[in-house]
Amino acid sequence: YRLGQWDLAEENFRQSLKISCETGHQQGEAVALLALGMLCRRRRQFDRAEEHFRRALELATKSSALRETLLANEFLGELALDRNDPATAVQILEPTLARAIEAAPQGDLTAELETRLGAAYLELGRIDQAREHLLKGVALAQALGDGIEQSLAERQLARIDAVRGDAAAVEAKLRAVAQCFENLHEPYELALTLMTWVLTNSACSKRG
Repeated sequence: YRLGQWDLAEENFRQSLKISCETGHQQGEAVALLALGMLCRRRRQFDRAEEHFRRALELATKSSALRETLLANEFLGELALDRNDPATAVQILEPTLARAIEAAPQGDLTAELETRLGAAYLELGRIDQAREHLLKGVALAQALGDGIEQSLAERQLARIDAVRGDAAAVEAKLRAVAQCFENLHEPYELALTLMTWVLTNSACSKRG
């Protein structure tokens, strides 16, 4: 999946879903549906992704699977951002982050949700709130040793640097982020980082 072998990944996810359905393992069904939904997001098949996420949320709620419930809501928030609807993303992500903090304040989902909420605030132009959440996301991811999540947060922080016209900070952050994704064999995130670099350079040039 992360290496871009999407057809093979889909086959594996569907096999996992089939086994979970046959054995009546609702939490397993939810996990497989979340994976399929993420794959649809990568393919820009947003309606199909939403169907998978909402079904996963239903199953996770029924089986009292908190982690999968939080993940389903996180992914629905990301999907709202994909659809250029940051207001809806905030409505989803704020209460989800609160639940994650209550369950595990230093946990990986809390780190992810801090970053996703920060990204949503950034899209709304609420820079100070965005920066506050993104810095928390960076700190938590760093403490957990999660280079991918730390880099995702740093990429959003670089966008804030661009808004402020700090070209040097933008370059430093995005160079490090790109190197991280290259080292971790994350071609999709690397491509998004390079695109962000182009867009932020353009923004800094206009301010200059």
